[in-house]
Amino acid sequence: MGNKLSKNLLILLPFVGLCLSSCTIYDFLYRGSSEPSGEDFSDSSVEFDKTSVGDGLYTSNDFSKTTLRDLGYHRGMDLAPSTGDINVLVLPIEFTDYLFSSATLANVEMALNGKGSEETGYWESVSSFYQKSSFGKLNLNFHLSSAYQTGITAKKALEMNMAYTLNGQDDLINGQKWVNDAVAAYSDPAHPLADFDSDDDGIIDAVIAVYSSPDFSKKSYYFTYGGHTYLDGKGDSNFLWAYTYWCSNQANLASPKANTYVWLSYDFFSQGGVADPHTLIHEYGHAMGLDDYYSNEDTFQPAGGIDMMDMNITDHDVYSKASLGWINPKVVGGDDVTVILRPSQENGDCLLIAPDCYNGTPWDEYILLELYTPTGLNEYDTSHAYPNRPRGYTSTGVKIYHIDSRVIQSKINLRTQTTVSTPYIRDINNADFLANDSYFFIAATNCGKEFNAQQILESNKAYSTDYSLIHLMEASGINTFAKGEAGTNSTLFTSGSSFSLKRFGPRFFPKGSALNSGAAFPYTIEIQSVSSSSAQIRVVKDA
Repeated sequence: MGNKLSKNLLILLPFVGLCLSSCTIYDFLYRGSSEPSGEDFSDSSVEFDKTSVGDGLYTSNDFSKTTLRDLGYHRGMDLAPSTGDINVLVLPIEFTDYLFSSATLANVEMALNGKGSEETGYWESVSSFYQKSSFGKLNLNFHLSSAYQTGITAKKALEMNMAYTLNGQDDLINGQKWVNDAVAAYSDPAHPLADFDSDDDGIIDAVIAVYSSPDFSKKSYYFTYGGHTYLDGKGDSNFLWAYTYWCSNQANLASPKANTYVWLSYDFFSQGGVADPHTLIHEYGHAMGLDDYYSNEDTFQPAGGIDMMDMNITDHDVYSKASLGWINPKVVGGDDVTVILRPSQENGDCLLIAPDCYNGTPWDEYILLELYTPTGLNEYDTSHAYPNRPRGYTSTGVKIYHIDSRVIQSKINLRTQTTVSTPYIRDINNADFLANDSYFFIAATNCGKEFNAQQILESNKAYSTDYSLIHLMEASGINTFAKGEAGTNSTLFTSGSSFSLKRFGPRFFPKGSALNSGAAFPYTIEIQSVSSSSAQIRVVKDA
């Protein structure tokens, strides 16, 4: 959580979050965007290919045809691949008043490439985390280059960044200059830049820039520009923090250029003197296209804090894994279906329940279930309290999410830099999707009303009526997250508990009796049994 400014296509939006890491890919949705169409999709249907996986269950064969990378591409971003064997360039950025030591760089190397807790002496490394979280579908190999020497102090870099910001030099702010300069200076015949461009598109898949000075939470950085004194981290500048951002370089096949990069201090690589990957794992999620799941509003934390894209702890949830192409949920296709879910830690097992208008992709509105266990990648943050974070759930139970990841197609007026229309689109895999004159993004976000591209259809209502991207239901039926509280064991659904819109709609759904789209959700979900090895769930459609 923290600060992230995103550029690419057009308008910059500041984003200030909670505590330790930054960012969101969707921060470049702009203020004042026109609202999406209020079309009701309850009678809308999209044909898609499916495969039966049991009585009343199927998987969609169209589920991963359009990816987060596709959505990012048409906003000028070349997002990091979420599958495959990927080489990632890591650039130490050294300021003259803070020099890297060999011990510091060794710690960074361990946090990047360590072979799990047995080697790190702590938790996972970024590489081992993503290998396990993706069930072997993403294998990251980080290459730590020699340090790039800026030749200036951190304070001077702050002054330069403020100058770029005030002068509208968007291609230089937030570390872009140093990333571009370091890439230009990079020279390693054993690992040429082409090694970091897995799809041969002339763009480096991702760059990790590690700067040598402490972040602004460790040190107060006062600096002067234009006769005014500024303080980094207080809204004047948030330069020395952790965030994910994008350079606006053109592709170059002969010498690939940087686009997506993560910018963070060496401070984020150490916890109690040992290699700590938590922040970079979160940031790398952004590099692949995932949004922040926390809110900037103290009064509402829709995901309850306990998630890697929320407060940087535990594993990624099944929505994130589905969005990245790692899993394909079972989908309810019958009127009375009984399902056995295995722990999601084992293979990503999960269940998707949607209205009749479901389009067969992650980019729609639906209910999503997984069986949570305090094991695997969840175990460490469950048994150890990460600073300024809640502990992970210590008990086993079913997590039920309301997902609204419907996509908006925006027409951009390049002269006025404004959105001229924002209709929802249903047929995501249609040939007309991702047309060159359009800007596609997921409408809802958890980050707060001010940054919600959707601007909610009922824009005159309070924040509590905003449409969240991912909202974790609470088994009690009481929306404690609306008061800023974090998840507890009582959040989880256990044997004998149930979910229906009739019960949960008034407190958890903006429209109360219907989904955000206006579609009905005529299902009751009964949790019949829960154990550490399985959950039996019955889904019944109302007559």
